[in-house]
Amino acid sequence: HLAEMELMLEPFPEPIDYLPPTDDLGNVREPRYRFNGQPLTLHYPAGEDMVVRIYDHAGKINLNQINDRSMMLLIRHRLGPDADPRQVEELLDAWRDWRDLNDLASPNGADTDYYESLDPPYTPRNFNEMDTVEELRLIRGFDELFKDVNLEAAFTIYGSTETVNLNLATREAMRLLPGLNDELIEQIIAYRQTRDFANRNDVGALVPLENFVELSNWIGNNTSS
Repeated sequence: HLAEMELMLEPFPEPIDYLPPTDDLGNVREPRYRFNGQPLTLHYPAGEDMVVRIYDHAGKINLNQINDRSMMLLIRHRLGPDADPRQVEELLDAWRDWRDLNDLASPNGADTDYYESLDPPYTPRNFNEMDTVEELRLIRGFDELFKDVNLEAAFTIYGSTETVNLNLATREAMRLLPGLNDELIEQIIAYRQTRDFANRNDVGALVPLENFVELSNWIGNNTSS
């Protein structure tokens, strides 16, 4: 209920004497960027043993909007620099077969015949929109690929954009994005505690050029409704 009230109060007009938070340069900070999973200072009192966090879905990777090339880059990044090209292709074909509109398996993929041979058997989605992020684990090879990933925190099926807003990005999502490593992720989180990423130039000033080239197509300034 506290979380719901926090979201309801967000669009309300501020009191006349309200001073919006600013960064050290005097720039007004975007209030919606508070919903990036950080512990919230609530409008209403909460018990000392209670922490409320709200995640904006624009801070996650959208499984229903990601294209094949982006999924290939995600798979390659997840497997690491020594990724076997054949394994990448097999995983990508399995992803395509799960979401296409037919029962025909790609040369290196898996479709109805494969999944119905499992114990217990099940059928693939065969549609380009997934119903839940946990469905990802049903695709051949993907349960192993993301075995230690909190899928609910890293992915979403909501929204209409392919990009991730770094002002809202979850740590789990950032760990999957090409161009980012643990050190850069901590720098991003530290940066947004005091200011906002207003544009790509702000990100480029923090992220080395080689990393930014990989990351650039993944990021945007969208927020979720």
